[in-house]
Amino acid sequence: MCRVASLALVSFASILAALGSSSCRSNYDHIGVPPPETYHGIHVRVSGTERGPLGQFHAVHGEARNETGAALSSCELRFIGLDFSAEKIGTAVARCGAWSAGGVWKFRAAFPVPGVSDLRDVTFEGVAYELAPPPQGASSSSR
Repeated sequence: MCRVASLALVSFASILAALGSSSCRSNYDHIGVPPPETYHGIHVRVSGTERGPLGQFHAVHGEARNETGAALSSCELRFIGLDFSAEKIGTAVARCGAWSAGGVWKFRAAFPVPGVSDLRDVTFEGVAYELAPPPQGASSSSR
């Protein structure tokens, strides 16, 4: 009888532990991402986050559209990672080279290696870009 009771107790304890870890895991897996927004003519939509091999979050990914009306020679998107206390724990950056007006870029912004383990939210910090030079032979005079 003692052995049966101890087996039942061990089984009950393992079920509780599994339930507890699964609920913690589901909260851990839900990372808030910023809503789609347009900033200085760049429309950014984050579609998800990526984990590293040890379970740490190490990147966000999505699409950006160049709505500036001009070709760009370079662009940089910056995202901030926040922990469960809403404190900044890292910055993820994505960079691209030449980008045509109206073009769509599938970006991946990586946090510094090895990544962050207690990420709760990702916010969009901003964008920086440089306009492409005008094509050769184009007149730049103003009248």
